[in-house]
Amino acid sequence: MSLGPHAAMATDALLASTFLGGTAQDGYLRLGLLREPDGDVLMAGGTCSGDFPTTAGAYDRTHAGGWDIVVARLDSSLTTLKTATFLGGSRDEGDSWGVSMASGPDGSVYVAASTTSVNFPMMAGAYDRYPNGSRDVVVARLSSGLDTLLASTYFGGSMDDQPAGLALGPQGQVYVAGYTASANLPTTAGAFDRTPGGDWNGFVARFDPGLTTLVASTYLGGEALDAVGAMVLDGAGDLYMTGATRSGDFPHTPGAFDTVRTAEDISGWVARMSPDLTTLLASTFFDGSSGDFPHDLALGATGDVFITGHGGSPDMPTTPGAYDRTYNGSGPFNEGDDVFVSRFSPDLTTLVASTFVGGSGWEMGARIARDGQGGVLVAGDVLSADFPVAPFAYSRTLRGTVDAFVCRLDEGLTQLVTSTYLGGSMSDYFGRALAVGPTGNVDVIGVTDAADFPTTEGAWDRVYNGAEDWFVCRLDPWLSDGSPVDVPPPPAQETPRPSLRAEPNPFHGATRIRFALEEAAPVRVTVHDVAGREVARLAHGPLSAGPRALVWDGRDAAGRRVPPGAYLVRLAGPGRAESLRVVRIR
Repeated sequence: MSLGPHAAMATDALLASTFLGGTAQDGYLRLGLLREPDGDVLMAGGTCSGDFPTTAGAYDRTHAGGWDIVVARLDSSLTTLKTATFLGGSRDEGDSWGVSMASGPDGSVYVAASTTSVNFPMMAGAYDRYPNGSRDVVVARLSSGLDTLLASTYFGGSMDDQPAGLALGPQGQVYVAGYTASANLPTTAGAFDRTPGGDWNGFVARFDPGLTTLVASTYLGGEALDAVGAMVLDGAGDLYMTGATRSGDFPHTPGAFDTVRTAEDISGWVARMSPDLTTLLASTFFDGSSGDFPHDLALGATGDVFITGHGGSPDMPTTPGAYDRTYNGSGPFNEGDDVFVSRFSPDLTTLVASTFVGGSGWEMGARIARDGQGGVLVAGDVLSADFPVAPFAYSRTLRGTVDAFVCRLDEGLTQLVTSTYLGGSMSDYFGRALAVGPTGNVDVIGVTDAADFPTTEGAWDRVYNGAEDWFVCRLDPWLSDGSPVDVPPPPAQETPRPSLRAEPNPFHGATRIRFALEEAAPVRVTVHDVAGREVARLAHGPLSAGPRALVWDGRDAAGRRVPPGAYLVRLAGPGRAESLRVVRIR
């Protein structure tokens, strides 16, 4: 965020905080959280509570059995439960990896979870109305008022299938990603990989908005264990994913930051895939020697990729000038994992910045988000009594066995701008959901078994309901205790990299030529051989403002494949001339 040179006064400490739940266990691992345009807070997760609060007119006010998905909406002040509904069958949904959520342009709400129910509510015309194995993926779409089930489908093979990410494309395409033990998971012609490798494989699937058609589906993995843990889409519809692997042959691309897996345990990876799921545009390992596990990712304004997770590798890659280049834990192999926060170039060839954040105990970075004002927010779980917190933090002391934490770094990952604990006297798990409002206020959701978790006057529910409840909190932009904040001067702005880039580069079949226009202008983009001769013309005429992506398929103007070698892409427009070397490989 913009850090002014003078002292600033935080308006309050904890702006709003409430419990949400019933008398049984609520929430498990992944929870969904979205800040809606009018300020309302939309949530999704799993619950065992038959008395989880629902609202009149909701799609389903009756708990169907076991674990059910629940979707709820609180008003912007967290004082009123506006809508809440169950969604599930007679067995379990949302009990394993939790629930992923996305919101459509019409306000409809998509959720994805695993299910063991044979009677999850299905709609006529669904892609698959019947379960396939012991645990299937289920994807559903609810109306914005949470009063109507608009679409739903099963997706899976004969074994266990688990979603861990959900995203919507620019035309409403529904992408779901996760991991599967099924050797017969449905895949589609032309997909990147139709053959499973190890016992567990990552997968990505794409449906139409109505969940009636499987448009594309692919495996993603190698010979051992692989999983997709999170997924986001860029403006062109490309998919960025991160996750974990034990496969030395996990697919990577030439020129990637790291093409060799070195960890003795789990390795992280980051990948980029085309919207049609046919091409792995970029992919890199990210690990140290002992094991590192990414949990989430976000995209920066220039297309850079930010990831966070936890690791036990003292030699995890960090970068000069980073906030903390020294591993703080007590030992490798999960004895005292640190949070890591890392930033890659869009083509995943360069580690732009990478840092540890942690104390001497165990921490996990579960969710990451950009605040739109030059800051990167990270939230997760902490067991360390010496986790770095700000002197003006809302909570400067570890109160329970496990607390949540929230911290903000600058985008260069050189400064810890602010940081706070958040919890009661028992255990408080972040729950993997984070949202930032237009004024910089930070919403977090998690799970707690602390009856004294801090709540605020007038909140929807100030009384702990039992077993485990959700907590929903809003913190001010400084994560402060309400005292004056002595704001340091802003860090120097990074020099923008040239906007013209190619991904992947080198390439075999095709490469995307990316650039941005500040305003609409006539632009010429051409490809030339080493002798300067024009080989192909990608654009010649007016283009609208904003990010642009042109595809060169390695063919000349006559449609012939050009020989492998180096070529020059030239961009020319009013007051602008850039060039970029690209390499076509066999």
